Amino acid sequence: MVWVWLLAGGVFVCLAVLAALLAFGTAAVGPPREGLGFNTGLERLDYGTLPEVQFCPARDGQQIPFRLYPAEAEKTVILIHGSASRGRSLHGLAAYLAEAEIARCVTPDMRGHGWGRPGDLDYVSQLEHDLADLIEHLARQGLAKRVLVLGFSSGGGFAIRFAGSRYGEEAGAYVFLAPFIGAASPTLRPDNGWAYPQPGRILALRVLNALGITCFNRLTALSFAIAAEDRPVTTPHYSYRMMLGFAPKADYRGNLRRIARPGVLIIGSEDQDFRASAYPEDVIAHARDLRFTLLKGLTHMDLVTKKDAFRAIGEEITRI
Repeated sequence: MVWVWLLAGGVFVCLAVLAALLAFGTAAVGPPREGLGFNTGLERLDYGTLPEVQFCPARDGQQIPFRLYPAEAEKTVILIHGSASRGRSLHGLAAYLAEAEIARCVTPDMRGHGWGRPGDLDYVSQLEHDLADLIEHLARQGLAKRVLVLGFSSGGGFAIRFAGSRYGEEAGAYVFLAPFIGAASPTLRPDNGWAYPQPGRILALRVLNALGITCFNRLTALSFAIAAEDRPVTTPHYSYRMMLGFAPKADYRGNLRRIARPGVLIIGSEDQDFRASAYPEDVIAHARDLRFTLLKGLTHMDLVTKKDAFRAIGEEITRI
């Protein structure tokens, strides 16, 4: 009988530890780092020229909002915004590509960013389903003959996830702008000053998910250093399932190897979030047909706010 009591005691201790990690395994969020604030460079964009919002039906009955930038071009580029943001943050790049007749552009707001539950999903793969539904919607309108998916930052990480998924071949090519690869990747600067994971809670949720317990996946697992004045228009926190779903798979190298379409990865040499020098070995080497383009002198936010970056990105899209 002693061993039964010992076993029961051990189970009780483990459950108590998990409960404590769920409740208190959080991390303090610091102030926005210089040059990485949500509005760094974005305030200079001309939002007066934003197209009207349109809607695409998702498979669960919800409506996915997006903006269409028309152009006399064969290619359609779907631009996926970064963490805590919305589609309008890519207005400058989308407008440039459309006005230059490089591609018509579509900028959706991802679920949990301006619609749906803030910073949350119903299940981890829901964003993949939403993007597949959007591509199907564009196809019905005759706009998806030559579709490219372009993702910036966390949106770039999600684009990698989508490209290696069962829906990956729905797009003809991919553009990854300074993509988030994962917390375990050497591309991530540990002192990036933007994203603050909650390690204790994440550990507890991993254990519970391994046991098939997913009811706590709605809990906050990741927070962003967003200035107080920006919080009404941004998403400062992600649930555990959003954190997982808006990023590559945990086995990101396997995710990269499953990508069957060509693509290009673009990053600025002065990126404050990610180590540009780590991408060739940690990312490019594991993909079949992925080019690497380094834009010298440009920072993370420069990719979506500077004309020099827009021109380089447009050239790469033309080459694909």
